[in-house]
Amino acid sequence: MKKFKYLLLCLISVFTLTACNLYVLDDYTNNGSDNSDSTNTSTSTSPSTGTTIITSGINYTGFINYTEEIPTTNNSWDDIYEQVRSSVVTIRNIVNGNTSSTGSGVFFAEDSMTNGYAYIFTNAHVVTGATSIEVLLSNSTLVQGTIVGYDTNEDVAVIQIPKRNDYTIATLRKSSTLRIGEEILTIGSPLGEKYSETATSGIISNLNIAITPDESTIDLYLIQIDAALNPGNSGGPLFDNNGNLIGINTIKLVSSETTDNIESFNYAIPISHFSLVANYLLQGSLYYRPFLNITIIDIRLLNMSERSYYDLEINKGLLITDIGNTSPLKNKATNGQVITHIENVEVSKATDFSVELLKYAPNETITLTICNADGTNSKNIDITLLKR
Repeated sequence: MKKFKYLLLCLISVFTLTACNLYVLDDYTNNGSDNSDSTNTSTSTSPSTGTTIITSGINYTGFINYTEEIPTTNNSWDDIYEQVRSSVVTIRNIVNGNTSSTGSGVFFAEDSMTNGYAYIFTNAHVVTGATSIEVLLSNSTLVQGTIVGYDTNEDVAVIQIPKRNDYTIATLRKSSTLRIGEEILTIGSPLGEKYSETATSGIISNLNIAITPDESTIDLYLIQIDAALNPGNSGGPLFDNNGNLIGINTIKLVSSETTDNIESFNYAIPISHFSLVANYLLQGSLYYRPFLNITIIDIRLLNMSERSYYDLEINKGLLITDIGNTSPLKNKATNGQVITHIENVEVSKATDFSVELLKYAPNETITLTICNADGTNSKNIDITLLKR
């Protein structure tokens, strides 16, 4: 197995720029199987939820603006920067009155009432351990922030500040519309406040990349980008060429067993999943992933000998190799059958299946399409999702 090291782009000491508090994460690439929390039962030690609610009963009345519009023109990045810069903030993690570290964030909603709050997305690892939070706006105004809640498994956090009139609210673009090769822009505070509002640009290099942080058995399914990210960018926004918010920057690949010279492997959490988890925090609820209690193998990753062993005659889909006793597929499917669709969406990769599954909640009923290993006897089955 190949070993990779990831740096969580979390917190950088503001006292000494060379003293970076970087969390090193190891990810192991499996040969053919997906250790997704949503789909695999290879481990029984996964935490059920990482949610911590700090501020309860906030009476959130905000509305998130979504778009499915795909950029069709090459807008100037300086124009896009000016359009979105006031939605971006620097976040100070304060411990016992001292600035411990900094990260980035972005405004995504505000309450409908006059005396309500504005809400900021950032990473959980930006705010954990803080005794208080300060938010530095793009116009250099410093305001007191309050942590609504965070989820360490999903690396999602929400901060609130009293409503003001000197920021803008980002428009979110649904992650299902993203395309590899699209141009993107990041804004944040790499290496601390000295470099706040730094912009970098690039393209979407890949989608639905599974990364498992250390001390976790839960995969994050991330957008891979080639735009430069560094410590302090954590929690900051990833924008498309129309200025829509498409992700939250969180992690970068720095080395593997074979080389230390890895460049431009940086990752953001897709905004649709980020906002889904954030909504639970805003409602004061724990977030649980849906669960199927099955083990699957991505057919694409099997060589010819392995495909022959399983009598496979189709080239893509998810081979079922084990169905747990509590699985909703029990008595509805068998080992050796193949999952080809979830809710009429074709799933040719295990990560695609997991991303689709994460759109639903435990106890929801969804439809899977399965067939035999030779592609015959395709049928739809309805299942009710378990709680992880």
